[in-house]
Amino acid sequence: ELVQPIDNVTYVVEKRRKIAFPHYSTLASRLDSFNNESHYDYFTKNKQVLAEAGFYSTGYSDSTVCYYCGGGVRDWEEDDDPWQLHSVWFKLCPFVYLMKGKQYADKCLLSKKVLPDSPQSEKKDGFQSIDLRMFFEDENTIEEDDSSQCAICLTSKREILFFPCKHFGTCVECSLRLEKCITCRAPITGMLKIFLV
Repeated sequence: ELVQPIDNVTYVVEKRRKIAFPHYSTLASRLDSFNNESHYDYFTKNKQVLAEAGFYSTGYSDSTVCYYCGGGVRDWEEDDDPWQLHSVWFKLCPFVYLMKGKQYADKCLLSKKVLPDSPQSEKKDGFQSIDLRMFFEDENTIEEDDSSQCAICLTSKREILFFPCKHFGTCVECSLRLEKCITCRAPITGMLKIFLV
């Protein structure tokens, strides 16, 4: 059954766009990019969280890039939080919204240590807030099967509903690599993170 998240009504829908660097769309590939960067102390201590936050090492200095939005961060300092910087500098990155949620991104913007002057942070990205009730007029809109596991990786929980077809079956990480629905092969125009009990 569908459970309302913390804000109860407002959700974020992503209008699909191409992944900037699809070669780094898996956590493992992003982690591997940091293997030759041991001379950067920050990378040695934080490569797991950097990769989880969507970043990979460019191999040039301590520069990193988000595989999804293409936003880059460099000159990492010891107390930098990759998720927070990703949220502040690239506030409309779909990866951040789907992995951490709108409330997290909003909280980071309110408590930011730096001002986002990046042109990327001002770019309109097609996010829109929606009232979930307009998409679910009856209880049977979401197609269920017996498993709560992602149909692709078979390890993570299913969390993403695709639009316009309203099929449900993948985790956030796997859904970010898809252009078409895995059930009906329709082009994905939006995604919605939902919570099941």
